[in-house]
Amino acid sequence: MIKMKIIDNNKLLDDCKLSKDIIFLDIETTGFSPKKDSIVGFSCASHFSQNKARFTQYFSFEEKAVIEKLLEALIGKNEIVTFSGDKFEFKFIESKLEKYDINFSFKDFILTDIQNSFKVFSKYFDLKENNRAYIENKFNLNKKNSYDMNSIARVLKFKPKNKKTKDKNQADEILFEKQSIDVDDIRGQALLELSKHSEEEIITLIALYDVLDNFKCSHSLEIKKNTHLILDEYDLIGDRLQLVFRADSYHKKAVYYNADFSEISIYKNRIIFTLYIKKISAYDCLSIAYETDCGYIPLIIDNEIIFENINYLISKYKDYFV
Repeated sequence: MIKMKIIDNNKLLDDCKLSKDIIFLDIETTGFSPKKDSIVGFSCASHFSQNKARFTQYFSFEEKAVIEKLLEALIGKNEIVTFSGDKFEFKFIESKLEKYDINFSFKDFILTDIQNSFKVFSKYFDLKENNRAYIENKFNLNKKNSYDMNSIARVLKFKPKNKKTKDKNQADEILFEKQSIDVDDIRGQALLELSKHSEEEIITLIALYDVLDNFKCSHSLEIKKNTHLILDEYDLIGDRLQLVFRADSYHKKAVYYNADFSEISIYKNRIIFTLYIKKISAYDCLSIAYETDCGYIPLIIDNEIIFENINYLISKYKDYFV
């Protein structure tokens, strides 16, 4: 009989080299709605030693306890890596922080969304789709096991109700009774299966991060001696282009406004370069260009990043990095 209500797992992952300030995070829920569904657990991995990572996971039907354990795991970290944090993890967690009146903010963290990063660099990896299964398969990151996530979620959502109360759980309750199935047993088994799935999610998340990081590092810019910048992602906001760089060292927090109306924001090892651009369309191809006294410099052509031109622009402001 599996009547577990808590899974508290800690171990070391071999051959796993992680930066000291990064934590890889996966949360597991009973569905996709922060208001209707619950967070039932999380898994994370962070630096332990040169070639080992500390793997931690906590699963429980007590949602507030899961949130508190998750926040403990984030202590001392600078960057949180998720697969789809912008759309899922952080929105879910922030909703629960509000629900339980917990004073916590992600504003001081660097939030890395792997799915967004692959979207930015999709052309270089020849990605036709942007879902996790497709990307993992593209890089031969096959999980050891497959799980019926719909069935797991259905079991985890189930809570015995009074028989006089008709709701969507009643049919499940009658079925459990007829088959003499212990509800706590089957929910405990589902929680265990979900924790195993989450562990595999963390392992493939680290592998996907490495794929991206190796590519980005191959296009790094030495802006000055012992200071390199790596383009992490970019975003088009109206007539502005926002380039997000990661430095290999930390810098003083600062914001600089330049004569060409561009802006450079520096925080820890994250540099955000925002500049006004011109969108040029020709032959079904969209180009993003920067205007200079001598004409336009192309920065992105049909989703292909012109690294040398971006590096040229940012290098003009190298004195900001002290």
